[in-house]
Order: sequence, then C-alpha cells, then structure tokens
Amino acid sequence: MIPTHWPAGRALNDYLTKKGYFLSSVVPSSDLAAARNGQVPVTFQVDAGEVFHFDGVTVVGMEGVKPSFIQKRLQRLSGKTYNARALDKTFRELMQTGLFRTVRIAPEAIPGDQVRLDVTVEEAKPKEFGFGRGYASFYGGIVSASYRDLIFLGNARPLSFNLEANQRGFSGEILYTDPWFLDSAYELRLRLYALNERLKGYAKNEIGFRPTVSTYPTNHWKVSGFLSVRTIAVYDVDIEPASLVGKTEYSIFSLGLSQTLDFRNNTTLPTRGYIFTTSIEVAPQGIGEVSFVRGLGSFSYYLPITAKSTLAFGARGGVIAPLSNQGLPIDERFFSGGSTTVRSFSELTLGPKDRAGYPLGGQAFTIFNAEYTFPLIGDLHGAVFVDAGNVLSEARDFGFQNMRYAVGAGLRYNLPIGALRLDYGLNPSPRDGEAQGAFHLAVGVAF
Repeated sequence: MIPTHWPAGRALNDYLTKKGYFLSSVVPSSDLAAARNGQVPVTFQVDAGEVFHFDGVTVVGMEGVKPSFIQKRLQRLSGKTYNARALDKTFRELMQTGLFRTVRIAPEAIPGDQVRLDVTVEEAKPKEFGFGRGYASFYGGIVSASYRDLIFLGNARPLSFNLEANQRGFSGEILYTDPWFLDSAYELRLRLYALNERLKGYAKNEIGFRPTVSTYPTNHWKVSGFLSVRTIAVYDVDIEPASLVGKTEYSIFSLGLSQTLDFRNNTTLPTRGYIFTTSIEVAPQGIGEVSFVRGLGSFSYYLPITAKSTLAFGARGGVIAPLSNQGLPIDERFFSGGSTTVRSFSELTLGPKDRAGYPLGGQAFTIFNAEYTFPLIGDLHGAVFVDAGNVLSEARDFGFQNMRYAVGAGLRYNLPIGALRLDYGLNPSPRDGEAQGAFHLAVGVAF
C-alpha cells in the first residue's frame, strides 16, 4: 500500500478540492507483485463526494476593527463553489491592509453541502509613528517623519501623514486609502500634497490633490484611473534667457488611465519575471492654464542566470505634446540622467541645456538599460551595466537620435526595503562641459 500522503495522491486530492469537492478522498494503492522492470502499477481509489459551496462566516479576535469588515470581504464568496484559491486571495488582501499580525481562515463543512469560514485574527497596532533619515546623491541628507492610523474613525480605512526634508527642499502629504471602496473590488486613494524643491536652474512650489481608483482584473494586472489638480509656481530662475522656462505660475487639471502587469517574483528585490506599465494623461483646454497629452511606457525583465545572479533589461519611453501654442512649462517636461536612467550623467543633466549649462528638459525621451548582478559576500552583490537614452526637445522627434551612453559597475547590499546601490557610470564620449562620469547612491532597483 502506498501512503495517502504520496505526492501524486495529494496532488489529485488538491485538484478535486479546488473544484469544490471539499470532502474528496483519494487513496492510492500499489501491487508490488505486478512490478516489472522497476515499475509498479498504481491504482487510485477516488471518492469525490458532493460539490460544496461557501456559506457563513464567523470572526474571532477583532478588537478595534469591526467584525463586519472581514465578513464583507468573505461574503463575496457566498453561494459560490468552494475554491481554495479564492480563500488564498482574500487572505493576501487582508494581510496587505496591515491591520493584522495573523489571519487564519479555517473552512468547516456544515450540513447542506456548505462550507462555513471560521476566521481567527490577531490585530496589529492600529497607530504607527515613524522617523527616518538617509542620504541620496541628488537630494543629499534626508530626514522624514510619518504617522499612520490604520483604523481611522473605526472603519479600517488607513489615513497617513508624511513629512520629509532634504537639502533641496521639503514635502508633505496626507493619504487616505479605502481598499474596498463602497464595499466593491475597487481601491480608492486620496492624496493631498505640497512640496518645495530646488532643482537645477530653478526652484518650485507645488500643491496638488490626486484621487485614484484602482482594480485588479487578475492577480497580476492592476488598472487605475486618476484625476490630478495641481498648482505650480516656478521661481529663482537661473536659466538664460528666462523665456526658455515658459509659464512660471499656472494650474493644471488632468485625467488619466494607467495599467501595470507585474509578474516579478519580488517587488523589492526581483530576480525573475517582468513588469510592464503604461499610462496616458490628458489636461484638456479650457479647464487648467496648461493643456497637454502625455503618454508613458516601461518594460523591465529579470532573467536568473544562476541561483544568485540575474541579468535585467529595461526599456522606457514617453512623449508629451502641448494642446495649445503656449508651449510647455519647464516643470512638465521630461528630464533624464541619474541613478535610475543613464548613470554616466548626474541627476537631470542629460538632454538640451541653456547657454549656462542648465538642463531644459524635453517633450520626448527614451531609456534602455541592461545590468548583470552577481554575488560577492553574503548580501553584498556586484553589478555591471550599460545604459542608453536621450531627451528630445519636440514630441514629433521621438526616436533614437542623439543617444547618450553609460558603462559602469556598482555594489548592491540587499535590505528588506530594497537594495542599497552605489554605482559609477562612465561616459564613453563626453562633450564639451560634460563630466567623464558620475557616482550615484540610492535605494531600490534602478529600473
């Protein structure tokens, strides 16, 4: 007799369970006397039983969060054929809210070929304070503070406040999140923000409000619609002549759609899979003071070469075209160069410049990256890379002309929040006034 935990028997039982046969039984047996040439015939005795359906939810362990919060999530399954994958998806959704330390969903057969879901939870701390400090090549020293209430007004909709100051300015935001907007499969995010920032050749103040509604048609595909209302004031302009900057005080009202298809094995330290994103944004005439249409696309692919080394490829591009003859303000244009683009250039410095060398940005860009990472010692990895990209003044010129390049190497130290990266990119063909290369220190994937 083959044990009931034999892998093939267990796999067949799992298959039947996922099809709704909650009490199915699979008993494999073998006839050793009939063995020939090392092969043993196996017989599976299968008792599928009845198809079960979801019905009923009990919740234990809730304190600050109302039990109805979980009941509503699971009642979506009511009347449907029992499916373990649907339970796994709901489990992941509940854990991703950050409301719970543990969630245990135990299906229990009840009369009438039904399955009741008995849920036991341990809640996480509902309020969080955080302080941080860091450093980035472009922004210099960084300090931050945050506060998050996971059960704002007792409705399990998180509200967070974030403040950050660095050597180029400061920013703050208030973010409200409703993971199941109107008890549907849609997520609502309301973001109110303000920032002051000193860039290369000018400084700016910006205040904005951005509601976003998102849904997941599949486990790996996210689709979002957003509205953006913002006002921008550009000042302390060093660019000459100042007319190259365009409008310095203006408001924008825009609508957009985006989608992300994410098959990476890990979002912070990916080593396998791909991510593909696209977005389109329209600021129509007659509402805000600046009108345009903007399109963006990016693709990154991660290929494991050995158990600890990875070859990654990335491609990005975008265009923005004004819908009036006023042109585009400098802060709406594309810039390139830096730790996540073409790494032989310092931040924002690739592309058209004024006569003093300040970057002007452009209406079109492309970026291509290839990087090979390999282990050195423990969580310390090495990397070699090649980058290419451009920034073009006019959207109609979108293409591969005037490409600039980088070849370089770096170090990666893996942290729970992503890789701490130190890179040096060499410019193989520097032009007048350009540096031979650039160092970059950053956290997270380059592309």
